[in-house]
Amino acid sequence: MRGIVVVSLALSLFGGGFEEFLAGVDGNLLLRSKDFEIQAKKWQVRVEEGKDLPQVDGKVHGMRLATTPTITLHLPQASMTLPMGSKSRFEAELAISYPLFTGHAIAHSIQRAKLELIKARLERRDLRRRLYMQATLLYGRLYQLLHAKKALLKAKEALDASYKRAKGFYEQGLIPLSDLYTIDAKRYEVQAQIEELGARVIEVRNFMAYLAGAAPTKITLPTIDLPAKLDVLERGDILALREALRIGAVEVELARSKLFPRIGVRGALRRFGDSLRLDGDGYRNGDESYVGAAITYNFYHGGSNKAGVEGAKYKLLAMKSAYEDYVRKAKSDLASAKALLHALEAKRKAAAKGLEAAQSYYELTLGRYENQLVSGDELARSIASLARARADLAGVEGELFVQKCKILLLSSLKHFEEVVR
Repeated sequence: MRGIVVVSLALSLFGGGFEEFLAGVDGNLLLRSKDFEIQAKKWQVRVEEGKDLPQVDGKVHGMRLATTPTITLHLPQASMTLPMGSKSRFEAELAISYPLFTGHAIAHSIQRAKLELIKARLERRDLRRRLYMQATLLYGRLYQLLHAKKALLKAKEALDASYKRAKGFYEQGLIPLSDLYTIDAKRYEVQAQIEELGARVIEVRNFMAYLAGAAPTKITLPTIDLPAKLDVLERGDILALREALRIGAVEVELARSKLFPRIGVRGALRRFGDSLRLDGDGYRNGDESYVGAAITYNFYHGGSNKAGVEGAKYKLLAMKSAYEDYVRKAKSDLASAKALLHALEAKRKAAAKGLEAAQSYYELTLGRYENQLVSGDELARSIASLARARADLAGVEGELFVQKCKILLLSSLKHFEEVVR
C-alpha cells in the first residue's frame, strides 16, 4: 500500500505540471471502486437476461420408507389390507421450463439493469469531474502558496540587505538603535511567515499525494481559453439523472406488469422405480414424463397492485421535478462562475497595477533611506508592502486559473478535457 508521510522530502513526487497531475488523479482509488461497481452492473445484466431463457433442472431423489405402503379395503363381509408400493423409492427428473408470459416483467427487468449500467458509467464520469475539480483547487492553492513564499523570501533578502546597511549606519552614528531593531523585528516576522507558508505547502502536497498518488514538484499555470458556448446538459451527473428518469419509467411498467396473468410451460423426462434401474415398482409406471402449462392471476390483493402503479407514477413525477431543479441550479452555478471570472479579471489588473506601485514605492523608499530621509520602519513597511503585492498578484492568477477550470468542469468533463488536456 502507498503511505503518505507528513514530511515534504518524503513525499512521492513527480515532475511535470497540471496535465501530469490529472493523469495521477485518473488512478484514484474511488475511480477504481467505481470500475468494480460497473463490472457488478454488467453481471447483473447477465442475470436478468438469463431469466428470459429456458431453465433446465435435474433432480435425483432416493428414500426408504419405514413401512410398506398399504391400502385397506372395507368389504361387506370383511376388511382386507393390500400393499400399494415398495419401501424403496427412487426418482430421476430432467425438466425444462420457460416463462411464456410475465406481463413484460422480465423484459422491463432487463431494460432496468441495462439502464443501471449506463447510469453507473455516467456516475463514474461525474466522479472524475468532481475529482478534477478538487485537484484544480489544490493545484491553484499550491501555486498561490509557493508564490507567496517566494515573495516573502525576496522580502527576507531585501530585509537582510537593509539590516546590514542599517547596522553600518548605526555604527557610524547616523541612525538610532530603534531603526536597527525595527528592521530586525521585521526580519523575524517575515521568517515566521515563511515557516508558516512552508507548513501549508506540505499540507497541500500531502493531500495532493493522497488524491493522485503523487504531488507535483513543478507548478505552472497552463493558458486556458474558454469556449464561447458552454452548456451543462452533457455533464455526467445530469446525464445520470436522465438515466434515472428512464429507470423510473421502467419501474412504472414493472409495477403495471403485476396486473397481467403469468403463463409458464414445463416439460420433463421423469423416471420412477424401487431400484436405480427406475423401471417402476409394480404399482406405478417407470416412465412418468410429462408436459404442462400453468396460468396464474391475482384477482384481488387489497388493491396493492394498482396502488403500486400509482406510487411508481408519482415517484417518477418527483424525480422529474428534482431533475429540472438540478439542471436549473447547475445553469445558475455556471452563470455565477462566469460573472465571478469577469470580477477576477478586473482584480488581476488592479493587482498588477498595485505591484507596479509597490515596486516603485520600495525603490523610492530605499533611495530615501540611503540618504537618511526616512526611518527604518518606513523601509521595512515598503518591503513588506512589495512582498504582499507580489503575493496578491500570484493569488489572483491562481484564482483565475481555478475559476476557468471550474467553469469548464461546471459545464462538462468533455469541455474540460478538450481545453486543458
